[in-house]
Amino acid sequence: MLLHNTIHRFIAPFLCLALLPLFSFIELILTLVLHIRRTPFNPAGKVIFITGASSGIGAELAQEYARKKAILILVARRRNELEAVAAKCLELGAHTVVVEAVDVTVEQDLKLAIHKAGDRFGCIDLLVLNAGIGMAQNVRDCSDLSFFRQITELNYLSVVSAVIYALPFVKAASRGKIVVISSILGFTSAPSASGYCASKYALKGFIDSLRMEEPSIDITMIYPGMVDTGIFDKITGNKVGPNNTLSQVISTKDAISLIVNAVNRGARDEVFSLEGNFGWFMKPFAPRLLDLITTLGFQASLKRKNQ
Repeated sequence: MLLHNTIHRFIAPFLCLALLPLFSFIELILTLVLHIRRTPFNPAGKVIFITGASSGIGAELAQEYARKKAILILVARRRNELEAVAAKCLELGAHTVVVEAVDVTVEQDLKLAIHKAGDRFGCIDLLVLNAGIGMAQNVRDCSDLSFFRQITELNYLSVVSAVIYALPFVKAASRGKIVVISSILGFTSAPSASGYCASKYALKGFIDSLRMEEPSIDITMIYPGMVDTGIFDKITGNKVGPNNTLSQVISTKDAISLIVNAVNRGARDEVFSLEGNFGWFMKPFAPRLLDLITTLGFQASLKRKNQ
C-alpha cells in the first residue's frame, strides 16, 4: 500500500499537467455558458442584506448600493454607528434602509433579523456576509481556546447561521446572490494567524460545498489582502496595523469597486492584489516555498515594526 501511494503521489502531478489543456478548455466552456446565461445585477429596488455594516467594507458597500436605489438591511452590533451609516445611505438615495442592531454570533437574534427582512420584502436578492475579526498571536502564547472560539463563532459559524436562515429567501429571488468576504488567508496561511486562517479555511469548504448543493444561486467568495478598514481595530492578540503587514494595503474605495464588479460578473472567486493572486496559483504547486516566502516576509515586517 505504501508503494502504491508513493507511485500515485508521483504520477498525479504529471497526469494533471498532461490533462491541463483539456481541463482548461472545459473550464472555459463552462465559464462562457454561465456568463451567457447570467443577467447583469441591477441593485435598484433589490433587497440587500449586509452584516458588519457599521464600518469598513460593510458600510462602504451599503453606501455604494444606496446610490443605486437598493433596499438595504444593515446589520451590526453598534447601533449608533449603524444608524449613522443608514442616514448616509438615505441621503445617497437608498430606496429603503432597515437597521438591525444585532450580534451575529447570537443565533436567534440573527435568525429573527433575517426572517423580519424576508417576511417584509418577500426575498433577499443579495446576502453580503462581512462581519469578522482578525488575530495576531502564536499558538504557543495561547493559554486556552478563548481566542479560537471567538474567531470561529464570528468568522465562520455566524456565516453558516446566516446562510441557513437566509437560504429560503435568497432562493425566492429571481437570481439570488451570496457574497462572503474572506481573506487571502482563507487559502494561504501566515504566522500568528492560526485561528483566523482556520476560520477562513472553514468558510471556503462550506461555500464550495454549498455551490454544488445550490447551483441556482450565484455565490462569490472575496479574498482581499489588507484593506484600510476598522479590521485593524478588531484584532485578537498582539496589536498589528497597516504599517507592519506583509500585504500592500488597498483603500476601501478600491476594495468596494472590486467587490461590486465581482458581484456584477457573478464571479466565483475574486482575489485582490498581486501577492494574493501569486499565492492562489502557487499554493498547489509549491506549498513549502510559499510558506518560506510568507514566513520571511512576516519576519521582515516585524523587524520594521520594532525599528
